[in-house]
This record gives sequence, C-alpha cells and structure tokens, in this order.
Amino acid sequence: MILMRSLCLPSLATVQELFFVARDASIIPDISLDPVLSTFLSLDSSAALRHQYAFLQRSMSTEQQTAFSFSLTEELGGSSRVTCGGVGVVALALSVLFDQISQQVRGSTEGGLSTQRSQDKKIFGISSSSRIGWIIQNYLRLLPGIANNQEKMAETTELYDNWLKHELLDHYERMTTKKRMSSVSMQQWLTGAAVHLHIRIHQVRLHSVPLGSVESLRLSYKSGLGRLVQDYATYLRRNIQETPSPAIQQALVSRIIKAQDLDRNRNFFLYPEKVIHSLLRQNDDFELKTV
Repeated sequence: MILMRSLCLPSLATVQELFFVARDASIIPDISLDPVLSTFLSLDSSAALRHQYAFLQRSMSTEQQTAFSFSLTEELGGSSRVTCGGVGVVALALSVLFDQISQQVRGSTEGGLSTQRSQDKKIFGISSSSRIGWIIQNYLRLLPGIANNQEKMAETTELYDNWLKHELLDHYERMTTKKRMSSVSMQQWLTGAAVHLHIRIHQVRLHSVPLGSVESLRLSYKSGLGRLVQDYATYLRRNIQETPSPAIQQALVSRIIKAQDLDRNRNFFLYPEKVIHSLLRQNDDFELKTV
C-alpha cells in the first residue's frame, strides 16, 4: 500500500521539468510586486533616488543633461527642490518622472522613436488602463508639480487615497465573491494595496490622518492577502489542465506559488512598529543638480 502511494507521487524532477517547460512557453503567471516598489517605498528610498538620478546624468551627453534638467525644472514648476522628494510615494513619482524624461531626451537628441506610448501601457507591471493602474498613474503624475505646496499635496493625497481605497475594496469583492480571480487581478490588487499603504503613510507625514489609520490599513491588507493567496491557489488548481494525476496538479500549483516570491509581497504588510515609525520620520527633500 505504501509502495502504491509512493508511485502516485510525482518526483521533484518531473514537477521541475513541467514547470520549466511552462515557464519557457511564457505561460507561468507572475503576480510578484515590481521591484521598483520595494526599492522606492522603503527606508532606502532617498539613496535609491539619488543613485538613479546620478546614473541617468552620467549616461547622458552634455546636451542631453541640459535638456533633462530643463524639462525636470519645468515639471517641478520652476523649482529645483522637491519637498519630501526622497520619501515614499514622492520618491516613487520622481523615479517614474526621471525615467520618462530621460527617454524623451534621448529620443529627441538621438533621433530615435519615443517608446513612451508603449511604456505608458504598464505601470509597475499592471495595465495603466485598469482602474487601479489609472488611479496610481495619475496620482504619481501629479505629485512632482504639487509636492512643494503642502495644502494642495494634502488635498490631492486625501482624494486619491479615497479613490484607491474604494477601488481596492470593490476589486477584492469581485475576486472573492464574483469569481473574478485571475493572475492579472491578483497582481493589480497587490500593487494597489502596496501603493495605497504608502499613500496613507504619506498622509500621516502631512498630518492629515492619525497614525492608527496606517496600522489598521496594514492589518486589513495583511488579512486580505492571506485570503486571496488561498483563493488564488484554488484558481490555479482549477485552471491547470491535462495533468496525469491530482498529485502532479497539486505539486505544480505549489511550485507556481513558490515562484511568485509571495514573501516579498507579504513584507509590505508585515512592517513591525519600529519600521512604521521610521518610515513616518522620513523627511528627505530632493534637490536637482544644475548643469
């Protein structure tokens, strides 16, 4: 009896081979958070932004650097300093802006075709035409130009906080009760929740909401992610077809889930109290270098 049971279990080599075949055929889903989020929504955001800015400038000609600085200053309303520019969602917004302008500058000075249109279709791995992607993209587009106006910044951040909160609640409801679970919807929720938590953190920095609202939101997303991971595994099992046995099906699901690097995703919602307080104390401004 034990022998028969062992014969039904797939070997690790079999599971790995099936997984690699599927991966090479680009049919393995990827719901992992974009590494850009874990870089700029962190305690290392200021250093990461300075590194990106310096790297982009070193990679440009003098003419391109001049055009880059001019366009940036224009986007910032004529200022060379960005309040809290090295912090959280503002650092994330500047990082996106740096990349966009550097691409435009290179395209115009080198005579190449702009890739902006194609890149605008995705933001942090999710479609910018999705409701969650649209809210995130538009919020980040606004931040560089209003960061130095605390009142405008507070009003705008509160508005987008509410929009994203309600969209994430609706999105969660659709996935859990209306059978709208998919790899795409899962990644959209994860990305939206991670950005929303840091929008809320920035609201505390702006003295717009109490500290407790960050902790309650974190706990809510931590609990929600646990439920969604279970539902996602069920979704994968239902959609893996033409496998020889349930044992192989289950092993493949486990291997796919392992490949998603869910520990990194969970880390966004497992901040200990001391990390939350360190994030809230961040106040680094960012200053452009003149050419």
